[in-house]
Amino acid sequence: MLQGTSHSIQSFEERWENLINALETGALNNSEITNLILKVDELAAENQGKIEKLVNSERVQILLKYAKQSELLKNAVSKWFKIATDVAIPELTDEDDFVIVPTGEKEYIRADNQTIKTILQHEFDQQAVGDAKATYAWKYKSGQDKIASGQDDANQMNIFFLGTSTPPLFGKHNIDICETGHIISQASLQKGLKSEPSLLVKGIATIDMQPDFPLNALDNPNIQGVSSGGWVETFRKTKTTVKGAGVEHRLELTMDDYFVPNLLKMVLNRPLESRGEITINLAGHSRGGITTFVMADCANQFIQTLANGQEGKDYNLDDLAQSTHMEKEDIRTAITNIKGNTDKIKIKICALDPVEGARSMSGWDPLGAYIPDISVEVKGITKPIKCSYVEMPPSVKEATVFFAADERRSGFRPTIPVFSAQTQVNFIRVPGKHGTLTGNYGNDGNMGQFQYSASKDDQEFQDALLGIFDETLLAINKKLNNINELPPFPLNTFRRIIRQPEYENTKNLLLQSLLFKDGSLEFGKLKEDDLISMMYKSMVENSQDNIIFYDCLSRDAQAALENHKEKLRLLEKDWRHDTNVGERVDRDAWQEDRTVYIRGKKVFGVVSWHESKLEQLAPIYLPNTMYYGQSEPCVIREFKNKFDDDMVIRFYQLKNKIDSVAHTPNLLKEDAKRAIFDDEFIEFAKMLPQVTNQNLLKNMVAELMIDLDYKYHLVDSHDFANKLKLANSKNQFDEFPKFCLKVQSDALQKYLQKNGFLSLSLDETLKLSEHVNELALRAPSENLDLLSEQLQLKAELDQYIKELEAYMELKPTITGQQTDKVKNLKDDLLAIRLGLREKSPVEVRDSMHNTLDNYVSEKKFQGYISAWIKPAPGSVVCIHTVTHEIHTAKVRQEMKRLHALNQTEWVKEDLQKYIHELDLYIQSYKWRSPDARTVKLLEDLRALDSHFDSNSIEKTEREMNALVNGYIEDKELTVYKTKSTSVQKLIEIKEQISKSRHEMSHLSMLERTKGPLRITAYG
Repeated sequence: MLQGTSHSIQSFEERWENLINALETGALNNSEITNLILKVDELAAENQGKIEKLVNSERVQILLKYAKQSELLKNAVSKWFKIATDVAIPELTDEDDFVIVPTGEKEYIRADNQTIKTILQHEFDQQAVGDAKATYAWKYKSGQDKIASGQDDANQMNIFFLGTSTPPLFGKHNIDICETGHIISQASLQKGLKSEPSLLVKGIATIDMQPDFPLNALDNPNIQGVSSGGWVETFRKTKTTVKGAGVEHRLELTMDDYFVPNLLKMVLNRPLESRGEITINLAGHSRGGITTFVMADCANQFIQTLANGQEGKDYNLDDLAQSTHMEKEDIRTAITNIKGNTDKIKIKICALDPVEGARSMSGWDPLGAYIPDISVEVKGITKPIKCSYVEMPPSVKEATVFFAADERRSGFRPTIPVFSAQTQVNFIRVPGKHGTLTGNYGNDGNMGQFQYSASKDDQEFQDALLGIFDETLLAINKKLNNINELPPFPLNTFRRIIRQPEYENTKNLLLQSLLFKDGSLEFGKLKEDDLISMMYKSMVENSQDNIIFYDCLSRDAQAALENHKEKLRLLEKDWRHDTNVGERVDRDAWQEDRTVYIRGKKVFGVVSWHESKLEQLAPIYLPNTMYYGQSEPCVIREFKNKFDDDMVIRFYQLKNKIDSVAHTPNLLKEDAKRAIFDDEFIEFAKMLPQVTNQNLLKNMVAELMIDLDYKYHLVDSHDFANKLKLANSKNQFDEFPKFCLKVQSDALQKYLQKNGFLSLSLDETLKLSEHVNELALRAPSENLDLLSEQLQLKAELDQYIKELEAYMELKPTITGQQTDKVKNLKDDLLAIRLGLREKSPVEVRDSMHNTLDNYVSEKKFQGYISAWIKPAPGSVVCIHTVTHEIHTAKVRQEMKRLHALNQTEWVKEDLQKYIHELDLYIQSYKWRSPDARTVKLLEDLRALDSHFDSNSIEKTEREMNALVNGYIEDKELTVYKTKSTSVQKLIEIKEQISKSRHEMSHLSMLERTKGPLRITAYG
């Protein structure tokens, strides 16, 4: 780790070397590098002789290279060369160099418009789907034409749904983010450019767009694509916008003009039994996201109708032939093939912040039950298909739902259906509000980008924010593409890679790839557009390598935000409080958590919805930010040995799978293990001993361990190593668990060394503290013990400070009294927190306790006087409350530790206690029989006990808890809101067990920590 920001006195040579290392490695951010430049410049005039030596060295070329990116460095270098009297000043021109720093002007957009226009001319020219007055969609013709002519036996089709009023290309508010303006348009364009059959469906209120809109929009990015034809048209648009009407029309068009003919023709071109599967990719934003759910239900019902229905009764061949332009006999052949192979037609969903608006996009009734009731008439099907977004069919193989983490407006509550247990569901949180996911970073789409106070004056922060778009698009592409055929980056993303400091890793990786193919390239003589063309072409021709570039860009995008964390937190406040109707009126504006509607839950027999907190569905994984934001990729492409080269690709594919499994909340831990350690992993593990580069081998295994253990807690390092040893007879993996634990520990230390404890929020500190404690259990060390104690102390100080700040904000408003003494206390605690790394934990804890004790003692007399009138002073109550919370948290942490140590004994004890008490309860029935469900519960628990030694302890505990909790929560056992005696008995047993464990942990914690927090003056 570079020490360029150290407070120690450094010589001129040390500062010079630190600056060059920082530029070369990218280990410091822009502000830290600026400080280094200024520090070197401070001593430059006094060190003329040393400068003459240094500027003649080879390493000065690094300075010259980066001087072209920074006006400050350019001026400084010129000054230093002038000081060295006998050294010629090099010409620092930047006309033909690809590392030109962007000026903020978006001059490249018009040129790109022409490029994209040429590409799309064939796809969109003179294309009309539907009638001229209501054009709702465009097809990318190349892929569909190949299917229709029988030239291609494609295994997928793609359907993209835009949100309300969304122009499909060049939205005014996000033209400078991506060449297509909108993220869904970009994802569809990438499919179209690969000649894959794709359909782009316009937004709900885009009523009067003409067929030539996409090409016109390329020349005029300001056109909105919605009607403005008088008050009648305005009223119609407003009505459809508010109600979300029009989903039926879009689905009818999608089914008749695209899905049905493509599906039947694909099956005819190549029967299902001779192919793996056909995948239907559905993606959409906002109400377009909701439409993907309805489309999935509609497509599934259509397939089931053909497979299980009768010709002439459920479907009509004459109508199907007319709508698909196929011969009836060909259609009959295709349907016959579908009948026995419906399991080979799979659906993938990718929904970006799916919101329904007024709680239903069809059958909207403000006084009703808000149940979506959508009827789609499909040509050739005799009855309309009744579909909804209440529940998804098992044919949905995978669903990924993105949520805008900082959206709080009431009309933008996300809605998700209930998914089948067979569906792999991923929930991903993205910084920003509803439009941020698509590339809109402004608070008013018509006013341009970056209008919020936190971002409008900071160009570096604005550039970093664009990483949200890049990373979201990467995630979409991973879900909608075969991992071996990921598309190249958009053109504007390439420009960010070339120009933004945080994207340096991705840039170097791309340049390394180009050099491998052509070692004679001179990048300094290439213009930016030429270089981008070469990078784009390389990613097209070598798509199997793109997973590496995707991973690296994802890390860089996260690092860009990490470097501006404080600014991002300010912007998050703007995002959360920006409402349509004002903060005081909007009921969701000040909520800390975002509420999500989940459809399909039965409440008293009626299918309705229930609410869940977004943070529960899609938690933010702190280690993901910690590790990826602060380290270089462990695996750097070798480009030397073909076998090693192929193993790197396999490695990234496996990492991608682990990442997907980790973000699937409906997978239990045992299921997650099975999903990872399947044939694909075993095959990878068997080939590892053949890797020739031993450093590469260690790095791959170590990083997989970090993902599974440190990042996601799916398995620990020892389990992982055992899996490797089972796959390989060699013993070369024996030391990897220790090696991995050391890598994890080092990563944590480096992160905290670079960013400091103070950069962590309270929530981050608590999560990190928990992880370090678990790590220390498996690999005891003084460093981890010290780190754990420091994190615990910071968390405690933060809790006191946070509570006192809330008290100080509230008290003057309610009583009009000042809080000077409380402010002094808070400042004292802040000063103690600043010394966390310099002082020993014992000193810090004593300082904290003494400061709190002294304050409470001063308030003691006031508390005695007012004892008969009111409780203790409010600030003392704050301190006492936090002390109690900290103590309770420590007891819970100790309970978790003891559970890990005594899991087998505790589970056995609990299981036998449930069996014993239930047996006594059932035997108490003398004159009538107990409820059959109670007897069944006892039998199931006894069956678990009989197989106790043959099952894993985790599985036994999980099944025991599921049986007991399922019985307690059974609504049929709660008659007239009164719990049955057997349920009350089980609750009593649970509470007894919990109380016993809590007391045991309390005593253990006191013994380990020598007592609770020492606030002796009060309470």
